[in-house]
Amino acid sequence: MNKTRYKAEINGETYTIVGTETKAHMDAVTGLANHQIDKIIELSPDTSLTKAAVLLAINVLSDELHLQEKCNQLETEINELKKNKDCMDELDKALSRIDELERRLARFEVYDKKARDIVAAENLTYEDLSLAEIQELINKHNLEKIQQESDLK
Repeated sequence: MNKTRYKAEINGETYTIVGTETKAHMDAVTGLANHQIDKIIELSPDTSLTKAAVLLAINVLSDELHLQEKCNQLETEINELKKNKDCMDELDKALSRIDELERRLARFEVYDKKARDIVAAENLTYEDLSLAEIQELINKHNLEKIQQESDLK
C-alpha cells in the first residue's frame, strides 16, 4: 500500500502521521485520542498533557493486551473445535463402516441360515462339517433346485 501523510490535531497540537490507513480511519483514531485525553484531564484536572498522553498510551496498551489475550483464547477455542470436527469426521467414517459391516453381517446371516437349513435337511450336524463340505452340500442343493425348475418348464 502507498503511504500517505495525515495531519492530526490532538488536544490543540498538530501532528503529521505517515501511514497506510485511510483518512476515515485516522479521523476515528484522532477523535478517540482527543476524547480519551479530554476524559483523563477531566478526571484529573492537574494532569499535564504529557502525563495524559502517557496514561492514554498505558490504557491503549492494556486494552491491546486484553484483546490479544482474547484473540489467543479464541484461537485456542478454534483449534479445539477443529480437533472436535476431526473427531466427528472420524466418528462419521466409523459409523459408516459399522453400517456397512452390519449390512454384510445381515447378508451373511441369511446365507448361514440357508446353509444350516440345507445341512439339517440332510440330517447332518452343521458343526461337524468343514466349510468345504457345507459348500458342497449348498452347491448340490442349488443344482437340484435348478434341475427341478428346468423340469417344470
